[in-house]
Formats: sequence, structure tokens, C-alpha cells
Amino acid sequence: MKALQQGELDCLCGIYSIINAVYFVSNKKIKRKPLFNQLLLAYMNNWSIYDLLTNGLDLNQMKYLLNHTVKIHKQIKIEHPNIRLHSKIPSLISSHLKKQSNAIVLFSTNYHWSLIKGYDNEKLSLFDSCGINTIKISEILPNSLFYISFLPKE
Repeated sequence: MKALQQGELDCLCGIYSIINAVYFVSNKKIKRKPLFNQLLLAYMNNWSIYDLLTNGLDLNQMKYLLNHTVKIHKQIKIEHPNIRLHSKIPSLISSHLKKQSNAIVLFSTNYHWSLIKGYDNEKLSLFDSCGINTIKISEILPNSLFYISFLPKE
């Protein structure tokens, strides 16, 4: 008998992806628990928490929560490239990740939100809330990519 792991019944991978992305790009400067609470409150102001737990985030909800995150944390930069073809994904991911050492790419498959922290020789390295280590590029939904980085204080 094996105990259930967090994420096996809930659909909070989208929320975790935002929190993990912000934590990663800020080099641990932004605290996770307060951001978790802020994201849940922002979500609950517009949608049912039951829907979040049972269905997860759709693309529009993800955009909303990412925009909310940028309003709270001004040093977070988020770009949503207009990608339609899978063939463009590898070069665009690689280009973004090379811009700065703590850049990250948020993405979705048909069933899971996650983060790409590295790309080398056709292999994606993930920073994933469920412990997934790698994924095929063909599984990524092109319109779900978000480039996330941290802007230094001026």
C-alpha cells in the first residue's frame, strides 16, 4: 500500500508552477506561502475554489494569476510569446533560458502545468511540483508558454 502524494487528487499544479517560478527566478527572495495565499484569494474573487481543486487552471485563469503576480511583485517579468508551431518551441525556450541564469519557462500539457529550467541537447530539465524530471516537447501546448524572469532593482 502506498500513501497518496499531494497532487494525485488535487489539481493545484498551476498554482504551484507560478509559486515555484517566482521563487526560482527571484533566487528565493520571494516567499512562497504568502504568494500561495495571494493567488488563492485572487482566484476565489473570480472563480470557485472547488473548480480549482478539481479542474485546475485553464489558460485564461493562468494569465489572470500571472498578471496578478506581476502587480504584487514588480520585479517579476512575464512574457507570453505567440507560438503556433511545435517546431519553434525548442529554439525559443533555449533563447529565453540563455538570457539570464535564473530564467524559467512555464508551460502546460493537456493535463499538467510545469516549469522548464534547462534545455540542453534536445533534453528539457524540469522544476516540477510533482517531481516529473523531463517531458517531450511534443506534449507542450505551444500557446501555453510563458517566459518568466527577474528584473534587478534599478
